[in-house]
Amino acid sequence: MGFKIVHTSDWHLGQRLDRLDRKEEHQAFLEWLLSVLEEEKPDLLAVCGDVFDSANPPVESVGMLYTFLARASAWVPNIVVIGGNHDSGMRLDVVSPLLKGTGITVLGACPGEAERCVVPVMRDGIRVAVVAAVPYLRPYDLATALSGETEAERAGRIVDSVTARFREIQDAADGLRCEGEALIVLGHLFVAGGLATPESERPVQVEAGRIMGVPAEALGNRAACILLGHLHRPQRVKGPVPVLYSGSPIPLTFDEARYPGGVTVVEVAGRDQPVQVRRLPAPKVLELAEVTGTLDECRAKLTELAKMTGTLDECRAKLTELAGGPPGSAHGLSEDGQATTGAQEPPREAEAAGRGCRGLVKVTVRLDGPVPGLREELAALLDGSGWVLAVVRRESMAGTTGETVEPGLLDDLPPDEVFRRRYARLYPGSEVPSDLVDAFHELLEEVWGREGEP
Repeated sequence: MGFKIVHTSDWHLGQRLDRLDRKEEHQAFLEWLLSVLEEEKPDLLAVCGDVFDSANPPVESVGMLYTFLARASAWVPNIVVIGGNHDSGMRLDVVSPLLKGTGITVLGACPGEAERCVVPVMRDGIRVAVVAAVPYLRPYDLATALSGETEAERAGRIVDSVTARFREIQDAADGLRCEGEALIVLGHLFVAGGLATPESERPVQVEAGRIMGVPAEALGNRAACILLGHLHRPQRVKGPVPVLYSGSPIPLTFDEARYPGGVTVVEVAGRDQPVQVRRLPAPKVLELAEVTGTLDECRAKLTELAKMTGTLDECRAKLTELAGGPPGSAHGLSEDGQATTGAQEPPREAEAAGRGCRGLVKVTVRLDGPVPGLREELAALLDGSGWVLAVVRRESMAGTTGETVEPGLLDDLPPDEVFRRRYARLYPGSEVPSDLVDAFHELLEEVWGREGEP
């Protein structure tokens, strides 16, 4: 029996871009998503993790989520939300008992009983499919580290643990589904072959301080499709069955401004039948612009930006020129799920929207010495233009060598890389022991779970 899914992930409600919150952009996305659900009338809405940006999201963001779920349930009979690495599994799970009988299932953390991860997809009282929902697997969900294990052994342990957990939950789903009913797998992890965004995704599987992807084969070959969260770029990863990332709905960093956010619609004809995939790009409330150069060059570019007018496409072309890079293409998904350059927003005037500004600006300025009041000076060049200075990064014109890190860029490094560099400076030529790496990751999880992402 055929059915339709709307797949989304990585909302990061409550996220701030440096000093600026993204509330208006997130609210605009959720309103648009409600209109998509009303028009598409899917059988299932799959939200694949990182609903919130931190383990302790603002109260307003929590209200935004549950208000959306209540309104969405009028248009879609089955909603499944799983926790991601940014979410607090406990915070999401606490509302689960209140949602019984609503058609809404929230799984924040991976429960010990595999059966609790199995969700039937119902239509008019008839089951049309079965979902195997696997929230983000934290270190304590995986096999215990062995003292003295090599990096290769550690990588194998992680893959084996992920494989076993996904197999166990899919076995439980197979015990429920009948002939002709398709299996849909949901997860939140990094699959090998996926394209990450450098500034965006917090590492979830790490080998020697670098992101390590789990092979797609580890997730099994029984499902009609595997719908994932974590990577912010919408894409299809090669695997034994379609493996799809919906990506984040709004650009969460300036690196993400070159491809469109949105949701993925998946149509499943039935068990063992090919799926049809199409991409729906979400409208942008704000553009993200980057300016790079010497101080004089940045002054000139910001002045030009403040005077910019034209259609949206014309403005985006000018933004690419100001960033100093080649014209970028926005990557979406074609109907067969492959990467494509299409699905653009219709032309419109680049008018003020949301908070009354046309966009946010990141400036990377090369300096040969300190410049007092730099941020205030650059921000003043944009006054009254509709553009807001969000981020200022300083780079030394002298350059650096080796493992030395420019002070202004330390915040751009992931914690694992800072840890690896510090260890290398303390113990030159020595590899970080695997049990120490695991202890560091557990400490990060504890800190992020208690305070949210630093």
